[in-house]
Amino acid sequence: MMASYFKKWFWKKNKNDEKYFSPHIINAFDVDFYLKNNPDVVNSGIDPLLHYMNYGWREGRDPRPDFSTEFYINAHNIGPINPLVHWVEIGKKTKLPTQPQSAKGEFTCSSEEREAYLKYFDPDYYLKQYPDVANAGIDPLTHYMIWGWKEQRNPSRDFSTKYYISSNTDIARAEINPFWHYVFHGKAEGRYPLGLKEYHNARHFSTLVLGLTENQFELIKSEFDSQYYCQQYNDVELDPLLHYLFIGWKQHRKPAKYFDGEYYLNKYPDISSHNLNPFVHWVLHGRAEGRITEIEKSKHVDHGSKFNLANVDWTDYSVDDVNEISQLFDESFYINTYPEVLTYSIDPRIHYLLAGWKLGYDPCPNFSTTYYIDRYVDIKNSGVNPFLHYCQFGHKEHRETKSYIESRKGKFRPLVSVIIPNFNHAKYLKQRINSIANQTYDNLEIIILDDKSTDDSQAIIQETISELNIEASLIFNDSNSGNVFAQWQKGLANAKGELVWICESDDFCEFNFLEHIVPTFIDESINISFGRIQFSDNRGNFQEGLDAYRENAEPRIWDKQLIRPAKEWFDGAFGVNNIIANVGGCVFRRVSISDCVWREARNYKICGDWFLYIHIAGAGQIAFVPDAIAYFRQHGANTSASNFNHKYYYDENIRILQLIIQYWGIPKSTRIRFLQQIENQFNHFDLASKFGRFKDVYDTESLLREARAREHIQICFLGFYSGGGELFPINLANALHDLGYLVSMLAVDMTEINSDMANRLYKGIPVYHASQMAMKGRAQFFEECGVTLINSHIAAADAFLYTMGAHAIERPWVVTLHGSYVGFESAPTELVNWITGNVTSWIYTADRNLDFFNNRKVDWDNFVKLPNAMPRDCRDAGFKRSDLGISEKETVFVLVARGIKRKGWRAAIEGFSILREKLGKHDVQLILVGDGEATDSARALAKGMDGVHFLGYQSTVNGVLRLSDCLILPTRFEGESYPLCLIQALQEGLPVIATDIGEIRSMMTESTTSTLCGILLKNQRDSRAFFLELAMAMKEMCDPNTRSKYALSSNRKATEFDLDRLALAYKDVYDSTMVRFANERNLI
Repeated sequence: MMASYFKKWFWKKNKNDEKYFSPHIINAFDVDFYLKNNPDVVNSGIDPLLHYMNYGWREGRDPRPDFSTEFYINAHNIGPINPLVHWVEIGKKTKLPTQPQSAKGEFTCSSEEREAYLKYFDPDYYLKQYPDVANAGIDPLTHYMIWGWKEQRNPSRDFSTKYYISSNTDIARAEINPFWHYVFHGKAEGRYPLGLKEYHNARHFSTLVLGLTENQFELIKSEFDSQYYCQQYNDVELDPLLHYLFIGWKQHRKPAKYFDGEYYLNKYPDISSHNLNPFVHWVLHGRAEGRITEIEKSKHVDHGSKFNLANVDWTDYSVDDVNEISQLFDESFYINTYPEVLTYSIDPRIHYLLAGWKLGYDPCPNFSTTYYIDRYVDIKNSGVNPFLHYCQFGHKEHRETKSYIESRKGKFRPLVSVIIPNFNHAKYLKQRINSIANQTYDNLEIIILDDKSTDDSQAIIQETISELNIEASLIFNDSNSGNVFAQWQKGLANAKGELVWICESDDFCEFNFLEHIVPTFIDESINISFGRIQFSDNRGNFQEGLDAYRENAEPRIWDKQLIRPAKEWFDGAFGVNNIIANVGGCVFRRVSISDCVWREARNYKICGDWFLYIHIAGAGQIAFVPDAIAYFRQHGANTSASNFNHKYYYDENIRILQLIIQYWGIPKSTRIRFLQQIENQFNHFDLASKFGRFKDVYDTESLLREARAREHIQICFLGFYSGGGELFPINLANALHDLGYLVSMLAVDMTEINSDMANRLYKGIPVYHASQMAMKGRAQFFEECGVTLINSHIAAADAFLYTMGAHAIERPWVVTLHGSYVGFESAPTELVNWITGNVTSWIYTADRNLDFFNNRKVDWDNFVKLPNAMPRDCRDAGFKRSDLGISEKETVFVLVARGIKRKGWRAAIEGFSILREKLGKHDVQLILVGDGEATDSARALAKGMDGVHFLGYQSTVNGVLRLSDCLILPTRFEGESYPLCLIQALQEGLPVIATDIGEIRSMMTESTTSTLCGILLKNQRDSRAFFLELAMAMKEMCDPNTRSKYALSSNRKATEFDLDRLALAYKDVYDSTMVRFANERNLI
C-alpha cells in the first residue's frame, strides 16, 4: 500500500522521485493514520509525509499510532532534529522508547539488551535489599524495570534511582526509566549514577564513572594538590580529589596552583566540546601533546609591539634571503611608508628581514605581512618570515597576500537606494531630504513615497527636490495603505541599489552618515550596518537617552566600530533591546524579503522593524559604526511610551523573543534579561490588574526551555570563479535558503571575483572568507556564527579546515564530491586521514568519485549518491546568430567548458576541422564558450579556420545554447563527473554529443525509456581515433531529423533535474547527518 501511495502522491511530476526521501523514512510513516488524525492536512491537499517532515513534527503531530512526537522530543532531548528522522537513524537501533512506558505496561528485552543491563544490575543485591521481591518469586530485573524504579529502589550499590531522577530533570520530566537511560545513554553522556556522598572515595568514582585504570588514577592522584585545594576552597568537606572530579572542575576550581581548567577548556575547544575533565585530560594526554596551561602562557611572545629594535644585530642576515625577496620587494614603497628605516642606514630589504616583518611592516603594496600571518596558521605557528615564505613557496601555491577587503577599498562605490516613506510629516520633510541630498557619499538614488498625506507633504516634497536640484522618484499613493511596512515593501520593490537606506520622513542625520557606513559592506559577510542613533527633540536638538539604552543592552562595547555575526549580537545586546531604535540609523543589503515575511511585519504595531532586522541579518554579520550618527526625532505622534499601557506591546515583545530563540537559541541569561525588562514595564503600568500576573499571562518557563529551531548551513566552496564546481554550491545555497534554512558561504579564495557568479547568489546569503575563520580559530568561528552543519564542495576547502586544527571537527560535516579528489592521492597521509576520519556524510554524483576511497578506511554507509541540478536561466544571450555572421540554415555546434586541459577544447577544434575538411560539411559553425589556458591554446590551433567563434566567458549560457543546434562535450578530464552545462543543454532541448565518462551516460538517458538524448563517444586515449569519432557524430547531427529525435528526449530528461527536489534530498542528508554526529559525539 505504501509504495503505491507514493507513486500516486509523492513528487507527482515523476513517479521515480520518491527516492529523494529515504525509504526508511517512508516505511516508518503511517499515511492512513496521519490523514485520519489530521483532517486539515487532507483538506489542504499537501502531501502528508511532506507536511509532517516540514510542519507536523514542530506542531506535535504523531506520524504513527505507536510514536508520540512530543514524548520523543522531550524524553531524549534531541534538540531541533526531526524526531522521526532521529528514530529511524538512531532510536530504532538503540531501542529508544517512542511513547511513555506507562503506555506499554510490560518489560521485554533481547538477550543482548539483558546482558547490557546485567553489567550494572546486581540481582543478589536487589533480592537481599528487597526481600518482598524474593518472596514473590519475580525476576529481579523485571521487577525493577516495571515497578522498582517507580518506587525509587536501587538496582545495585552503584546506582541511585532517586539521585539520577532528581539530578536529571529531562529524565524526570519525560518519566522514563532512569536505569534504562543510564545503561544505554547516560553513562556515555557522562551522567553520574550516584550522588557525591554516595561514592566510597575518589578511586571508586574514577573507576565507576571515568573508567580509569589503577595506574591512571594513581597518576592523577600524584598530580592533584589536596592541600592547595582545601586551602583555596574551604567548603570542601569530603575527599578533595573526589570533590574535584565530581563537581569542582565544572565550577572551574583549580586542582593545583599551576593548572587553570577554565583557561584549558577555552584554549582547546576539542576538549570542552566533548565535556572532558580538563585536568584528567592534561595529565593523561595533553601534557604529552604539548598543550599548555595558564601558567605557561608567558612563554609565547607576541611579535610586533613587544619587539625591541635595540636588540637587533643588523649584520645577522642571509644574502640568499635578501636575493630571494629582491624581485618583489618595493624599496621606494617601504621607505616612503616607513621613513624611520632611513635612520638605520641599512638596506631596506635587510631591515624588513630582521625587523620590519616583526613590526608588521609591509614589503610592497600588494603584500600584507599581518594578513599573511593571520590567514595561514602554518606560517603563524612556524614563525617564519612571511614574505620570504611567499617568495620561496607561497606564490607557487597561489596563497593570498592581502585581504580582499583591503584590496577593494577605494574602488567600492555601490549604489545606495534611499527610501523616504512619508505620511503627514510636512514640517520635517525639508530637513530630512536636505540631510540626504547633502551626503558626502553621493552614489544615491532617492525614492520618496507619500501615503496619501492630508497635509501639504506632497507639495513640499516637490518644492524641496526642485530647490536642491536633485533627481528623485516620486511615488504618491491614491489611497492610504494604512501600514508603514506596506510603504517599505513598495520602496524596496522600486529600488535598484546594492544597498538600501530607509529614512523615516520625520528624522534626519549627519551629512557624513553614509561615508562612514557604506565601506563596511566591502565585507561580503555583513548584511546590516548601523550607526550611533540619538534622540532629538521636536526641533531637532540632541536629546539624551539612547546611549544609556545601548549600554543597558550590553555594556562597554559602544566606543568603537564593532563587527559581529548575527548570533553573537542576538546572544547579547540585540537579544535584550532593539538596538537599531530607528531604521534611518541603519543600511542593509537589498535582500529579497518574501511576501509572507512582509505580511507578518504588517501585523506588528511596535516591533515590526525588529522582526525585519532578524530576517535581513540572516546568517550574516552586523556592523556598528559609532561615527555614523542619525537622529530619531521625538514628538507627540511617535512616542512609544503610550504603548506600554496596551497588552499588544507585551504580546509583540514575546513574539520577538520566540523568533530570536528559534533563530539562534540564545543564552538563558539573555532570555531572563529580556523578560525581566518587559515584566518590569508590565508591572509598572499596572497591567496585572487587568490581565493577571505577568507569569500567568506569558509562559516564561517555556520560553526559558525552548530550543533553537533553525539550522545554519554553511556551504564551503572555492570562491566566485567560473565553473560548475563553483556554480552548483551557489545554486544549492539559494535553494536551501528558499527551504527556510539560514545559509552562509565560506569562500577559500576571494582574490578574484567573477561578478556574474557573485550575482547569482541571493543577496541575503552572506559570504565569509577563510581568513575570518583563520583569525578566530575554527571552533570559535563556528560558535560565534551559530553554524549547525558545514557542507563543503571542493577538496581545497577540506584541506583548509584541516589547517585550522587537526583535532576533531566541531560540527557535522557533509562533503559533496564533484571530482576534486582526483589527484588528491598525493596529499599528505595525515591530511587525508583527518578528512576521512571527520567527515560525517559524503554525497557523490558519479561512481568514479568513489575511486579515491577504495583502499581507505571509510564507512560506506555514510555515502549517498545524489544527482546535480540547477535552475533554468531564461535570459537571452545578448546577441543573435546574425551578429556572429551565422545564418539560420547552418548547423551550429557549441562547446561550453572551463579552459583547462582535457575539457574538450582541442578535440572540438580537431573534430570540427575533420568535419569540414575531410567529411565535406561546410554549412556548419562552432561556438566555444569559456576561458583559461586551454582556450588560448585552442585559439592558436584554430587560427585561420573559418566558422569558429570564441566567445570567452558568458554569463548567459542558456541563452547561447538557445542559439545553437547541438552541444558537444568531448571531455576526457579525469575528474569529470556531472557537468552542469549538460543539464543546461537539456533544459533548452538540445541534442548532445558527449564522452561516456563520469555520470554523463546516466545524465543523457531517459529513466522511463532508456532513450539517449544524443550520441555517446568512447572515452579513449587514442586522440586521432577520438577526434574522428567526434567528427562522425557531428556529421550525423547535421541531419535536422536526427536532431529533432534527440531533442524530444532532451526535453523529457530535463524535468528530472529539479533543484527544489534536490534541495529536499540534501535536507534529508543534513537531518540524518546531524543525528549521527550528535550520537557519535554523545551529544544526545
